[in-house]
Amino acid sequence: FIIFLIFGIFHWILFSVYGTPMWKSFDWLGTYPWFDIIQNSLNQSKIPYHATGYDVKIIGEPIFTGTNGSYQVRWFSGGYSFVSPQIILLSILSVAQYISFSLIFYFSLGTYGIYKWIKEFNLSIAASTFLFIIWSFNGYIVSRMGIGHLLYCNAYMFVPLFFWFLYKFIKNKNMNWQHSLKNALLFSLFIFFTKLNANGQNTYQFLLVGLIVMLFYHKQLLWYLLSVFFSFILMSFYIFPT
Repeated sequence: FIIFLIFGIFHWILFSVYGTPMWKSFDWLGTYPWFDIIQNSLNQSKIPYHATGYDVKIIGEPIFTGTNGSYQVRWFSGGYSFVSPQIILLSILSVAQYISFSLIFYFSLGTYGIYKWIKEFNLSIAASTFLFIIWSFNGYIVSRMGIGHLLYCNAYMFVPLFFWFLYKFIKNKNMNWQHSLKNALLFSLFIFFTKLNANGQNTYQFLLVGLIVMLFYHKQLLWYLLSVFFSFILMSFYIFPT
């Protein structure tokens, strides 16, 4: 596990620093300034209720003012507000360094999820190696990160953990209410973590897939719906303003 984790971390380090990227292509034109807004907010000790972002040429129809350049955005009303606790590291890291850290952090979470599945089903070394390789070099994830979807699609990097928490609902058919409640709370915290670290798209995708799976396990469906309710309460800071 440690060997593959180090191997994957090395891959994402090369991915984010090799060739001295300028962060000015594709959606990095928008993603990089959003991290920059957070960094300025931390350094100035101000909550960015309103912030100036996207000081770049706007492609297509002009937004708001009809001119290219920066414009005011309501930070907490945007779909991509990034407010996870680890953003405090932007007070000591540069934006580029934080991007590298984020890629490694989310990859490590996903790798831990893979490890949990390997231990659960006692997979062979060959099967485990294959699973780690296709996870570490998943073309879909690499391509999304490559075009600057670090703010939008972070949750795809820890999908194995999502299925692990979902699996815990159905692992035992005759769980007592204490275990079912524990699973509901853990899943709601996971969904809350997903929203803090990704956008609403990733969040509803997880909830929708979870609901579809639970339709086949009706005994756990109410507990799953309870976890959704808990997660909505935790995400109220995002839901109500929007």
